Amino acid sequence: MKISVSNTNAPVWRDITVKSELPAKLKPLEELAKNLWWVWNSEAKNLFRSINPDLWRQTGENPIMLIQRLSSDRIQQILDDEIMMASINHVYADFCEYMKQPMRRDIPSIAYFSMEYGLCNCLKIYSGGLMDFYDKETLALLADGVEPIRFPGLKTSITSQDSININLDPTPKVILSASGMCEAGRIRHHLKHNLWRSESIILFVGYQAEGSLGRKLQNGAVSVKLFG
Repeated sequence: MKISVSNTNAPVWRDITVKSELPAKLKPLEELAKNLWWVWNSEAKNLFRSINPDLWRQTGENPIMLIQRLSSDRIQQILDDEIMMASINHVYADFCEYMKQPMRRDIPSIAYFSMEYGLCNCLKIYSGGLMDFYDKETLALLADGVEPIRFPGLKTSITSQDSININLDPTPKVILSASGMCEAGRIRHHLKHNLWRSESIILFVGYQAEGSLGRKLQNGAVSVKLFG
């Protein structure tokens, strides 16, 4: 006698994405988190940080993840906190006012992209889609599984303290100046502390325009003025 096999008890696995739903009074936080305006507005960034400083760090300063991971207890605490709610409403009002500003038609609309700096910690620099720009040597490296942009020993300097630590470290090193022409910023401090050291290298990988400090150094200047 043949017995048919039943699959009724076989488990069926499905991916499920769970998203928390904020109360109506906290909906402005979602709108703020999904617009990059908060990146350059210090009040908005401080607002997200104040909601939960530890969680803000754990999520890599990502406001969307921060909101999604808020506990129900913390959400209720925010709703009951008059000062916090006033801060949310104040920042949201500034955002709405910003969004109401009409686009200027008397000047060209231009987007600016800087590959040296990310807008914020949670937005990583994208290094893909460059195949059409690689030379034959680089393409050969890629074919062998060698990633020219990411390699062993590469360390990224994100914060000001990271840069300070580079200058305090006495060991030999190669410092990559990813873009810019040494006209301002942390690179000038790296030049001050490392340019004269024979065991260290400061490598320019970007174009150095005529008249810039970077071009002067490339041309072999014996002395340059960094500050003042």
